[in-house]
Amino acid sequence: GDNPKYKDNIPVLGAACDGDGDRNMILGAHTFVNPADSLAIIAENAGDCVPYFIDPVTKKVHIKGVARSSPTAGALDIVAHKKGLHCFETPTGWKFFGNLMDADQLSICGEESFGTGCDVIREKDGLWSVLTWMSIIAHKTNLLAAKNISEGKIKKGEEQSSPLVTVSDIVHEYWHRNGRFFIQRHDYDVADKNVGHDFYEGLKPKIVGKTTEEIEKAYPSCGIKSADVFDYTDPIDHSISLNQGVRIYFLDGSRVVVRLSGTAGSGATIRVYFEKYSKDETKFDSD
Repeated sequence: GDNPKYKDNIPVLGAACDGDGDRNMILGAHTFVNPADSLAIIAENAGDCVPYFIDPVTKKVHIKGVARSSPTAGALDIVAHKKGLHCFETPTGWKFFGNLMDADQLSICGEESFGTGCDVIREKDGLWSVLTWMSIIAHKTNLLAAKNISEGKIKKGEEQSSPLVTVSDIVHEYWHRNGRFFIQRHDYDVADKNVGHDFYEGLKPKIVGKTTEEIEKAYPSCGIKSADVFDYTDPIDHSISLNQGVRIYFLDGSRVVVRLSGTAGSGATIRVYFEKYSKDETKFDSD
């Protein structure tokens, strides 16, 4: 987008999927959409843009529920609260979403590792997500054209002369209504799985279960409110998944999640997720 050669011919939407098409990345001109925002924007707009969620007879929107994995930032929670939808927080792993879908409790779900999907297909589906984004852009562009006609900026029949709504427009409109989560993820590969395990288990007694006052005394000026270990009881099959990550909550609403992953061969990966929420529009374009 910064190359003068292409400045007048930048695509409205850029999208990428992995080899089997289950994960997705959404881009626009000078705009990267983080997965938590993408999931929330899809959930917010699906009832207007995706016919699957609209009853053909009553025209009523039917979204059963939404879900995110625990390390995924809480943008979806805000949308769900405004729309009166139940929002599930699950451990990492698509099987937990699958159980909810099988029980007709879930329509839209996603995780911070670029996985998004709905109950059209039981698995994560990057192609569906990209098509949904195309539908959102088309819907909002049509609304803008209708507005321009009503305001006399263009004549009826000249809708194609109305500008396309961009990915950046959609993201900023979303932030304006709901605020922005700033997020980072850092992965630390440990060759010896025991070292990773000792670090993770050693973290818990230092902070989990302590009062705000106890934490402040041990870690002054850090602004930590509380910490817990995420244990999950599946509401469908009642299976229990223990020790799914340490969640650290801060007084300003920020959150850190520390999770031990065993997917690095013989070693382990310590994943640390940071999120900070802001409604200050002057900071929305900060990196």
